[in-house]
Amino acid sequence: MRFGCAWYPEHWPRQRWAEDLRLMRDCGMNTVRIGEFAWSRMEPVDGRFALDWLGEAIDLAASFGIDSVLCTPSATPPAWLTSAHPEVLAVRADGRPEVHGMRCHYRPGSPLYRWFCKRINSALAERFGQHPAVLGWQIDNEHWQRSHDPDTLARFAEWCRARYGSLDALNDAWSASYWSQEYSDWSQLHAPPGSPNPGLRLAWHRFSTALTAEFQAGQVQTLRERIAQRQWITHNFHPHDDLDRAGLVDGLDFASWDAYAVDGPSFDPAQLAVEVERIRSLTPSRKVWIMETQPGSVNWKGTSNPTMQPGELRAAAWHMAAHGAEAVLYWQWRSAPGGQEQYHGTVVAQDGHPRPHYTEIARIGEEFKRLTTLLDQSAPVHPVAVIDRWADRFAIKHQRHHHQFDPAAHVRSWYAAVQRQGLSADLVERLGDQRPWSVVIAPQVHLADQPTIDRLRAFVIGGGHLLIGPRSCFKDDENALLAQRQPGPLSDLAGAQADDFYALETPVPLGGELGEGTASIFAERIGQVEREVAVWARYGQGHGWLAGQPAIIHRPTGKGSLTWCACWPDQELQRRLIARISRLAGIESSLIPPDGVTIVHRRGESGSFRVFINHTAQPQQVELGAVATERLSGTTASNLVLAPWDVAVVG
Repeated sequence: MRFGCAWYPEHWPRQRWAEDLRLMRDCGMNTVRIGEFAWSRMEPVDGRFALDWLGEAIDLAASFGIDSVLCTPSATPPAWLTSAHPEVLAVRADGRPEVHGMRCHYRPGSPLYRWFCKRINSALAERFGQHPAVLGWQIDNEHWQRSHDPDTLARFAEWCRARYGSLDALNDAWSASYWSQEYSDWSQLHAPPGSPNPGLRLAWHRFSTALTAEFQAGQVQTLRERIAQRQWITHNFHPHDDLDRAGLVDGLDFASWDAYAVDGPSFDPAQLAVEVERIRSLTPSRKVWIMETQPGSVNWKGTSNPTMQPGELRAAAWHMAAHGAEAVLYWQWRSAPGGQEQYHGTVVAQDGHPRPHYTEIARIGEEFKRLTTLLDQSAPVHPVAVIDRWADRFAIKHQRHHHQFDPAAHVRSWYAAVQRQGLSADLVERLGDQRPWSVVIAPQVHLADQPTIDRLRAFVIGGGHLLIGPRSCFKDDENALLAQRQPGPLSDLAGAQADDFYALETPVPLGGELGEGTASIFAERIGQVEREVAVWARYGQGHGWLAGQPAIIHRPTGKGSLTWCACWPDQELQRRLIARISRLAGIESSLIPPDGVTIVHRRGESGSFRVFINHTAQPQQVELGAVATERLSGTTASNLVLAPWDVAVVG
């Protein structure tokens, strides 16, 4: 288990480095990430490399038992480059060029910029590609770059020509006759305007993903040709969701994640689990590193940047580790005296002395070190999968129909319901045949591409139990409406179709075999159902078009079943629905945790164990049902007592 931080030795005099590294070692850190924003120090003048300082930092860290992750510095081109060649800077959607002093502000499609990146990366790889203390490499930083310059727009036209083959096919796919949007020449294509055609918007972001992947592939190739086979290559993805991360992992050994509490002062346990599991699923290795996470607070929220409470850092770190993170690294060790992120949380303060949460970080480091073998030789075990595809999130995000229909929150609500049932789940971009899931939850397979439909049908017919949500199979893969009502090509398996769909101004009651509950935000009215369909819930009074109509239906199909939840129900009803489907699949949760407590099952060479985490500010008790050993404390008990934000490793 790797534990550490982002360290920027270029910010500090050399005589300070040893003290920083001592403090890192003393709080259990064994890894630093360095070099990602240091191009101006690595190459202070065009073509003249200065890498001795970096070598000294890596060697000194190694003397303290700390290994390094080295980064390619392409996120921050130096001033000599951007001033001599301003054409490498991105152009914003309004036509204004980016200016020096930012990050990730380059044109990913620029051949000239790629040449400069290859040159600096070659120098780095030739110097450090065989270094015994360099574990691996991070490419760039948090891909999100897009540019609206003329060369990029010409590349977009080329990409569209390759994808669609002809303008007739493109116009047809985008329904371009609407508002006279039809194109008669490839040169007429443009980036999406303020209120774009849905097909154009999706195509532009798919193209932007492909262009960034091409940019990254060049850097990967430069490194592969020069570094030791044992050194790996990754990229640290961020909550920016405008690029398809699944399209950006080719050539990487694994994907990494920058985990931040985006929506509040604390980490939401479902959000954190979804993010780690999503990134873990992107590569065949199923590895994931947390390359950045906040030590206390951030500085970039619009209204307030509250600090996490005592214990929350530990709960978050263990939650990520339980879900498969093989490393947790804090951003950052210490703030630079100047720069744009002076107020961001750090491990030590601006005077170089530890902040109050240093002792908590040291506790995490000690626990990770003590249980490293257990963690390294085990992996999460999930009987359930949740399908969560970028294209579905992207399409719904830009056409919500109700301002509160956040597609990412919709997926999280279902994952939270899985957690409330005492289970955990894999997050997958697509359904393969290599994993032994018996239950698959597809909250919003919105764009019905044929390979996905074929996999879902095969899963059900072969004995799997599939749960689909509202807005399922509403459009085709080009973001155009299907000529069939929801759930489109899955209607025969469901035994019904939707009559219509509604944005809900107020919650609507639900009732039936699953008990009472409510639906909010969005609901579909299920029409006439076939004879073998069981209605598990109906809408109550409160919405004239929905009253008395089926809301949740279930149909055995082949060797499996399909359940259609045509609304967004409350958390408890979601949990009861998942419990019922799990029982049909033979999945029995032996333990339903109290609200706010999560359980992750792991299995490895030394057997199985469970990680319990209390994500609340109140003490919690969990009845284990039998006497078991808690590995962090070494005690045995049948009743687990968890303090606020506490962690227990049982088994």
